[in-house]
Amino acid sequence: MLVRLHSFTVRLAAGYNPGIVPLKRFFKQKPKKPDYDFLDLGCKKGSSIGWSHRKYGGRGLGVDMKQEWIDEATKAGYDAICADVLTLDYPENSFRYVAMMDFLEHLPNEETVMQVLKRCKKWSREFFFIHHPSFEDIDYLKSLGLKIDWTDGYDHNSPITLDEFKEMFKKLGLRHYTIEPKLPIVDSTDKHILPLDAPHNTIFYNKSLGPKKKVTFDRPVYSRFEIVVPLDK
Repeated sequence: MLVRLHSFTVRLAAGYNPGIVPLKRFFKQKPKKPDYDFLDLGCKKGSSIGWSHRKYGGRGLGVDMKQEWIDEATKAGYDAICADVLTLDYPENSFRYVAMMDFLEHLPNEETVMQVLKRCKKWSREFFFIHHPSFEDIDYLKSLGLKIDWTDGYDHNSPITLDEFKEMFKKLGLRHYTIEPKLPIVDSTDKHILPLDAPHNTIFYNKSLGPKKKVTFDRPVYSRFEIVVPLDK
């Protein structure tokens, strides 16, 4: 279903009719319990909504700025709206949790990341979680003449490191969190490892890039981190 509210387009799953209401009233009213248990920021085509449901349960509402992705998400049966996260105005504790999977690194800068985290703290009753690509090993790999493809492109304008996340959490008064590394990369044969001089925005190694060093890494290198921040409310 496509609903146009003033200059805003909202797409919801078939069969759901919120009625036509002013935009500000819509976002203050939605979602009402028990309509949605979680909010998924940067949902793209909806797979992250499904992942969050399987992992943590509940019914989710996805948010993304690209209408074509919202169209795909709703076709797949998910509820999703086309919106800029920074324009949303949900009441405190509107959701049991907020999900951010491969989302924060696409925001324009660290200040915007901090603004989003503040909103997640406000909107969530129990916790919020982040899936984030690793930017921990840029200098180490550079010393070997290598780089990871997602650290040089992919529209990753905010390559936040774990230390930077920890500092943000501290500023928000969030003292407790878990950080779990995922998908270790043990050597340079991994497809994401590129020669240092590979062109910007190169995705995956291919032979046209020329040879790359065969190196077994002497320290842990991970692809991503799963961060869960519980809230004491």
